[in-house]
Amino acid sequence: MDRFARSLKDLVTEVDKLVKGGIAIQFVKENITFTAQSTPMDNLMLQLMGAFAQFEREIILERQKEGIKLASAQGKYKGRVHKLKPDQAEALRQAWKEGKYSSKMALGQAFGISRQAVYRYLKAGE
Repeated sequence: MDRFARSLKDLVTEVDKLVKGGIAIQFVKENITFTAQSTPMDNLMLQLMGAFAQFEREIILERQKEGIKLASAQGKYKGRVHKLKPDQAEALRQAWKEGKYSSKMALGQAFGISRQAVYRYLKAGE
């Protein structure tokens, strides 16, 4: 269930949408099945299990942030390594401004990065 949706709202919405479409949903680990004939008790269990899944996810994220903060303070965590150095990123932005490449895909290929990365670098330079 916690893999199906990360928030209670999403879980309830998706289960409701699928059940209304005539699809039965079975959560094996929790041993719960939802159909168009689900009982109020089934719906209560869905709400409770979904709330616990959301709570667990939020606790994991909180611990992760604490761990990153602690590791950063100790100099052990540096974050993701950027593919381009600052001067290369500036050259990428300049090449795009000057129209040297017809598409962001071509620009990315020239600099050895993905199209999505091109968008990030261009946005960062705004």
